[in-house]
Amino acid sequence: LKLIPGVKWQFNYLYTADLDYMVTLDSHRALLEVISKILGVKVMNVYQQENVTSMAGYSPVIMHKGQQSTINHEIYNFQVAIRNSSADKKTYIYIGSPLILDDY
Repeated sequence: LKLIPGVKWQFNYLYTADLDYMVTLDSHRALLEVISKILGVKVMNVYQQENVTSMAGYSPVIMHKGQQSTINHEIYNFQVAIRNSSADKKTYIYIGSPLILDDY
């Protein structure tokens, strides 16, 4: 694929995990803080609504491993989302680099 002239490939990574129980929204924030501290994330955006909390930012730890996106003159290379599912009583964790492109 590298041999196709004029094509610049973008790679996106998505990692998922689940917990066999639902955590509180306050715990969502606590989990995000732990993850961002471990990866040294400069948090630029946090969003919380109903059963979902997400955070996006820039991590120098993963800077060389993946690509990055620029949105409103800010560089992002990391996004994490936590979602409770009342249907199966689980909590799902999604980590994307540079961003999560699928629904969560």
